[in-house]
Amino acid sequence: MKNWVIILLLFLFSFGYAQQNKELTLDSLKLELAKFLVKKKQLKNLELYTEKKQGLNFRGIHNFSTVEKLENGIYTFSNFSSHRLVFFLIVEDNTFHILDVFSIDDLKVSVDKTLEFCLKQKYCTEIISDYITRLFRAHYTENMTWKRNDSGCKFERKRTKSVFNLMKLKIKLANYFLNQKVIENINTDYLYESIFVEDLYSMYYGVDEEKEIDCGIYSFLYLHDDDYSENVYYVIVNEDWIEFIAIDSKQEISKSIQMIIDFSVNHKYCYLKTTQIIDKLLKMRETNSYLKNAAFKLP
Repeated sequence: MKNWVIILLLFLFSFGYAQQNKELTLDSLKLELAKFLVKKKQLKNLELYTEKKQGLNFRGIHNFSTVEKLENGIYTFSNFSSHRLVFFLIVEDNTFHILDVFSIDDLKVSVDKTLEFCLKQKYCTEIISDYITRLFRAHYTENMTWKRNDSGCKFERKRTKSVFNLMKLKIKLANYFLNQKVIENINTDYLYESIFVEDLYSMYYGVDEEKEIDCGIYSFLYLHDDDYSENVYYVIVNEDWIEFIAIDSKQEISKSIQMIIDFSVNHKYCYLKTTQIIDKLLKMRETNSYLKNAAFKLP
């Protein structure tokens, strides 16, 4: 009797393991997506898909063509109606992860997972930026009603002023350089004249030295640094405090993008301006483009 119990337990364990490692096929994936749409009340019932093969629009996000074979990559899916939510999907090595972008919290999680996947796949900056922009656009357009539409991209919003003028900001930046051992002391002649500050939001207009500067994301550098063109730093200027952001590692760029999203939401940036800033950070992190000689296949 004891031996039969052991055999039964081994059988159940083997069955559970096999189920967890079941091969992900196009048909099995579509069925899971249809179930998800039913759960989200985007599909009336599952029979609409299983019996009539209707209600599911599933395409590659890059080529936007009908999917015939699953490849590692990012996809988009929805129902076929004109008033529908748009979702995204990461397929990686026999697993999948649905990216929901309806709420701002959903968007932040999806951006983070997309960035993690793209960096792991060694996608070029242009592709990463394009994918992140699509997530933002879906959140602010397709997944919002017209009453909540992001009109800030059409009509410039008045920016919020901080308590800092340029000199006050440079004093804080000088202390940052001191802590980072870029400079040895803050009493150097012409120190503050050697700190260059640029607004990533409106980089072509410069920063007024006399007036209180706008809240925003700024880049800055120390011109006497031998490698100053390579050593660019970034800071978020809020109403009365600043936050430094970094982009050197995967963890740092991920955290920085989350901080930028929070800032953009609080200051009512439109999604185009937000994604433009993120795009600049990504390009500063990786200046080489592999778009023309891509070594990866995109669905």
